[in-house]
Amino acid sequence: MNNFFNLNKTITSFSLFCAMLFAFLSCNKSFEVSDPQQLNRWQKLYGSYYNERLNDVCLTDSGHVLIGTMLVSPGVDERSLLIFANGQGDSVWSDTVYANKAIVHGYAVAMAGNKVLAVSSKKVEGAYPQMTILTYNRFGKRIDTTTITVDVLGTLALKEIRFTHCNTDEASLVVLDSLKDQDACITYKLKDGELTMGSILMLQGRAATNRIYLKEKDKITSYMSVSVFDTKNKQYIRAAKINNNIFQWSTIFNTDLGHSDQTAGVLLKPDTLIVSSSFKTNGDSTGIALWKFSEGGLLFKTETTFLKGIHVFHECIQPNNDTIVFIGDGKINTKNASIFFATVHSNAKVIDKVFFGNSGLSSGKFIRYVPAYKNFLIAGDVYNSTNTDFFTIKTDVKGIWTH
Repeated sequence: MNNFFNLNKTITSFSLFCAMLFAFLSCNKSFEVSDPQQLNRWQKLYGSYYNERLNDVCLTDSGHVLIGTMLVSPGVDERSLLIFANGQGDSVWSDTVYANKAIVHGYAVAMAGNKVLAVSSKKVEGAYPQMTILTYNRFGKRIDTTTITVDVLGTLALKEIRFTHCNTDEASLVVLDSLKDQDACITYKLKDGELTMGSILMLQGRAATNRIYLKEKDKITSYMSVSVFDTKNKQYIRAAKINNNIFQWSTIFNTDLGHSDQTAGVLLKPDTLIVSSSFKTNGDSTGIALWKFSEGGLLFKTETTFLKGIHVFHECIQPNNDTIVFIGDGKINTKNASIFFATVHSNAKVIDKVFFGNSGLSSGKFIRYVPAYKNFLIAGDVYNSTNTDFFTIKTDVKGIWTH
């Protein structure tokens, strides 16, 4: 148990049952946590007696849903974990999915009308991985599952899965697939209970962070960015347009601004696609770059700025046309990293920057804008020597905590 916060766990119910989907076991829990605002680190923590790693978060009409992986025995027993939380951040229901002698990861979650879709993968030694879409009602009850075996040019493992579009009738996804010689992005569509493959984009190297970024324009068009190491271990960024589940175009660009360049997301302004990235410099600073493309894929402008300190940005969003908000990690030393929140103008000029936490390794991984309250939900992982858990924080545009 972490020694710098109070985490109270209450198991309210446990159910054991078999489903046609690779013999799932479901463990329903409610995690009650304290709200130690005086520590200036987080507002809500979600965890169990094991380590958890957060992989996605989505907003609902009554709160939010978190999905990740519970590491019961790393490399042996890993389970998909889904947590439904109310508007105050309190856990009201959870679902744990696992299979005998298999590695199960929870990857992505999204709203589809009044339902929640979650996607997980299962990997058994000596077999191709499976991808499963789980459908829940708004109260967290699982009501449907759809599974497909992913065998594309000798698939080794699924590294990442993200939803591009969801509605009550269908959903579209992109899978980051590890092949023998390189990684690839593959589109899939869920419709009428069936998963079908769309198209494949070979990355000509390995994904640098096992994370893909997607921005939906409308129900048939989305944009993607991913960081890649080529065969000579040089890092570059690939941006792509997905139209009707088909990769319509893609472009590769080497930033040459520093080293360890890493994309942090895709944004859209009228007639402009923005690919964001962060990069390390030779000194004690971190650069932010905004790569601006036409919607046809032509790079026409690059804007940069620099921040003192070593930061890694994991995601960004655009609450309005003039503002971009980044979330990530701010390195303090080898044993401590804070959650880093930065507000940047669309011309890359820094407006505000805020740090959360000063003990342990904290990672700000996801940020969602809540239009009704004009604030942000930040989610990520907090580590120390004995445990890893999910956290959420609510802030305004200046990084000041809200409720």
